[in-house]
Amino acid sequence: MNELVEPCLVDTGQGFSVLYRNRHLYSRHDPARTPRMAAERLVLKPETLIVCFSPLLGYGLQELLDRLPPDCMILALEADPRLFSLSREHIPSSVQNDPRFSLLHSTSLDGLVAWYESEQHIPVRRCVSLDCSGGMDFNRELYRSALAALDASISAWWKNRMTLMILGRSYHRNILRNLSLLSGSIPLRKGTVHKPIIVAGAGPSLDASLSFLSEIRSKIVLLAVDTALAPLMDAGIKPDAVVILESQFWIEQALYGFSNSGIPLFADLVVRPHALKITGGPVSFFSTRFATSPLLNRLETAGLLPLQVPKLGSVGLAALYIARFIAGNDLPVFFTGLDFSYGSGYAHSRGAPWPELSRRSVSRLNPPGPQLFPTGHYIRSGKQNRTLITNPVLSSYAQLCRDQFAGDSNCFDIGQDGLDTGCRRLSHREAEALIMQVNTGSAGPATHDSRPTGTDSAPLGCGVAVQQFLQGEYTRIKQLRDILAGDREMDEASLSNLIDECSYLYTHFADAHRVDTTAQSFLNRVRVEAEVFLKTIRVQSGVVIDQS
Repeated sequence: MNELVEPCLVDTGQGFSVLYRNRHLYSRHDPARTPRMAAERLVLKPETLIVCFSPLLGYGLQELLDRLPPDCMILALEADPRLFSLSREHIPSSVQNDPRFSLLHSTSLDGLVAWYESEQHIPVRRCVSLDCSGGMDFNRELYRSALAALDASISAWWKNRMTLMILGRSYHRNILRNLSLLSGSIPLRKGTVHKPIIVAGAGPSLDASLSFLSEIRSKIVLLAVDTALAPLMDAGIKPDAVVILESQFWIEQALYGFSNSGIPLFADLVVRPHALKITGGPVSFFSTRFATSPLLNRLETAGLLPLQVPKLGSVGLAALYIARFIAGNDLPVFFTGLDFSYGSGYAHSRGAPWPELSRRSVSRLNPPGPQLFPTGHYIRSGKQNRTLITNPVLSSYAQLCRDQFAGDSNCFDIGQDGLDTGCRRLSHREAEALIMQVNTGSAGPATHDSRPTGTDSAPLGCGVAVQQFLQGEYTRIKQLRDILAGDREMDEASLSNLIDECSYLYTHFADAHRVDTTAQSFLNRVRVEAEVFLKTIRVQSGVVIDQS
């Protein structure tokens, strides 16, 4: 019998079942009983996303809505287009019109996650699944992968929320402080490097690669992450540029020993401003969409937002992304020191700042050596089946590396230790052979500009645009401050819009994702933050601001 026929309803005497692909997708005796019992037995907690696989006729959904705890959502997911059409037609309108319910057809995990992120009006803390019918069996693996993808998205949202609580204020203030430096920076240009690139992370495997890097230094462009600069320079290897994305004070320790060295910096726009001045080299900015920020949106509209790098979390992965961006067509990019783990001892190369700091602080009460198995760490098998120690953060970076770069045929892992990155692994000798092949290929000798980012400077009007932008932000925040102080009046709708436009003033509030923006306690806190940001623009932005 042809399995591609349309699904049809079958009257069982106690309700309708569905016949599709030679299968009854509900019981032939009492179709609604099993899904309703499953809905009633499902353990529900507040702030939960309930994913209902293959909802068909919607049995059990109303029962689920009736006992739904606060701040919960129901996503009815159907991968089969014919069954989706059936569900859209037969699920009761009272269920489909409920704002807590969504019916979706998707076979793409990326599309599913994108939809969820766009529709996440209520942040949830967990997701659970409910098998609504036998239709799930047609796409069981897809549904299981969908649940894992949604769970990962929820986890990432809360990790980002925690990051913004700690760093959101410094991110936005550093952006305002660094904008005036754009006019003197060197934009990162796609495909402007014509030599193979090696990215040096600061993991333990960097130590085993130092002699190799020294041998082939003249044949490559070398990008180092911030904490890899010290071990490289100690080995007599000066990188072409250092990638830095940290907004906090402590990262300056990685650069202090190289004051006025002239080493170029590839820096995120949120980097601590003083760190940009230590080496005395040229600066090339990039940006990361760390939040849905109106400040970033306005920068992009004004044409002031530099190269956007995906949210990768790790400076090593950001460096790898930039290396792939600036590399010429089909040029290989290698990396080492991106271990995302450690076997014993430290998670960094021996010459990196943190192991050095630990050794300098040794005393009778603080013996040498790191904590061998810190709380929250666990054992994983890495390259060459070696037993390694990692933690959820490091292993998530390894997974991001696999997701982002494993499919890139020009990206090679030459680190001899660490977690699997998904990229093709090469020995040092194999990497050298490939580098020599590129340098002596039929296309002629590979070259690169003296500045790996290209020779074009920022547009001449950039300085004027930055001044106008900062003046606009100052005026906007001052208007909000004056209204909250009672010096000006504004209707409630306009005030709500103005608060949304200035939402970066409170991104770091612990309750920012669920706060009542009309509550007086919230408005009092925003007024305090407005004073802080007004002073940042007025005193630290590097441009003259009209305060009238």
